[in-house]
This record gives sequence, C-alpha cells and structure tokens, in this order.
Amino acid sequence: MVLHLVLFVSTIDLRTMSMSPSGLKPSIPTLDELQTLLKDRKDVVYLKLTTAVKVAKLGADIVVKYGISVKLSEGKIIQFLAEHTKIPVPKILALYTTKVPRINDPGSLLTINYIVMKFIPGPTLAALWPNLNTDQKGQIANVLRSHCDELRSIPAPNPLLLGNIEGGPLEDGLFWSSKGDPMITGPFESEEAFNAGVCRRLVEIADEHYAHVNEKFLRVLGTGHRTVLTHADLQRKNIMADVDADGKIGKITIIDWEMSGWYPEYWEYGNAMLPDWVDDWVDYVEQFLDPYYVEIQIFLMIRRHVLWC
Repeated sequence: MVLHLVLFVSTIDLRTMSMSPSGLKPSIPTLDELQTLLKDRKDVVYLKLTTAVKVAKLGADIVVKYGISVKLSEGKIIQFLAEHTKIPVPKILALYTTKVPRINDPGSLLTINYIVMKFIPGPTLAALWPNLNTDQKGQIANVLRSHCDELRSIPAPNPLLLGNIEGGPLEDGLFWSSKGDPMITGPFESEEAFNAGVCRRLVEIADEHYAHVNEKFLRVLGTGHRTVLTHADLQRKNIMADVDADGKIGKITIIDWEMSGWYPEYWEYGNAMLPDWVDDWVDYVEQFLDPYYVEIQIFLMIRRHVLWC
C-alpha cells in the first residue's frame, strides 16, 4: 500500500491531465470545453458559489469543483482511494489546471484547478439525520467504522511527516497563513513542529501571550500520536447515504476530501465533533471513531479562536 501511494502522488501530470473516457458516460469535456460551458452557464447549476471555490453541476451526470483554492491533491486522494480501498468516493473523470492573469495585476498569474467528477444524486446525512431512527443511525455508524478503520490503516510513507497527500502543506483552515508562512502551513517534520505551527498560527491571529498559554496546553497533548491518513472534515455535510423506500441503508459515500492528509490520530475525531453538540450525532461519532477526550478539549478551545475553521 505504501508503494502504491507514493507512486500515485508522484506520477500524475500536474500541468494538464485528462483521464481516459473509455467506458464512461457521458463524454468528459476537455479543459477548453469545460471553460466554455462554465462561461456560457448553459445547463449549469451551481451547488456552491464562492470567490475561491465553486461547485457546478453540468447536465445530469457531471459535477466540477474548481477555483483558486481547489487543489488537485483532493482529486488524487479520491482516485487513490477508489483504486486501492473499498471506501466509496466520487468517481474522478478528469483533473485540469490552468493559469489566468489576475484582474488587478495582468502580469501576475493565478492557478485555477478543476476536479471533474461523476455526479452523485441524493441527500447528505445533514439532511437525512433528523428523520433517521436509532437502528438506521447505528447501521450508518457501523459502515463508517469500516471506512474509517480502512483509511487509518494505510501506512504513512513517512510516519513523522504531517502534510497533504503529496507531502505538501496541510489544507485544514487552521493552518492557513496570510503570509504563506511554511512554519504554519506545513508540511511538518514532526508532531512537535505541528504543535508549534498551531501556536504560530495563534500568534498571527491573536497575540503572543495567548499563543504562549495554548503552548502549555499543547504540551498536554504530547507528541506520541500516530500519523494517520485523515479526511479531516468528516461531518454529516460530507457523508451521503442511500436509503431505500423501506428505510434500508445502502452505500455510504464520503465526499469533499479537500482537507485530507496525514494528521495526528486524534484530528479526525476532533473535526467530526464540530461544529455544535445539538443532537445525538456526537454519540454516533464515537461508534465509528475512537474518542480522544483530553485532546478534544484542547482542540476545540483552539478551534474557537480560528473563527472560519
């Protein structure tokens, strides 16, 4: 598994790549065709529309995620999981990248990435959860346990390195730096450096005294956690479930892998417990992820001061 993962992230062409359309319906648009479709907005339905990330449904069967904050590493981890695990994920049809001039600075270029996927119909658990009974919720938790165990069992190519699937910066918003400081964004060569990056981030958004206080709390976390492959945003909004007319639970698909990477083992549990403890979701999280009670208290305290994470 380690060999496959290393080969996968090192051999995909980052300039422009389209996977073979053989056997796939409908036909996969080229980059030029895709840009024309998005510009004309004919048969385009936007599922998400922000300055940095857009998700557009093209016709009945294709969805494209694109923008200046979209990373091709998301498409690569999805493709890797599709090829080497039993975890249901979206089907990647093509990955593209292009550069365009900045509006206010034509001499400078912006990179825009495109992840073209097969559209998955149906609601997420965010919509389904209030109407599910305890048996259905238990079935979903059991399936998610299997998916999470498989994901976390994939050996890290470098057990000390904490970063994205390509060994680059972490995409969790907590590690975003307005100055692009690599000591905040990662990748990190150890858990000590990872914790120091969190403190440095707090200095950037708060002050040194606040960061110093949290540094003491981070010492409680220690540095002996395993490095595991992590979705990093495993909340109901990113989990799709097939439920038939009789209420039977079918395939459980995990979407939105943009924050995924190699994190300390408690990170998945911490993010899955966000944002608010308003219903029984938190009880079921502990059925598919081992709890980390000490770590989550410190994790949540720090999270609250990074408002958009």
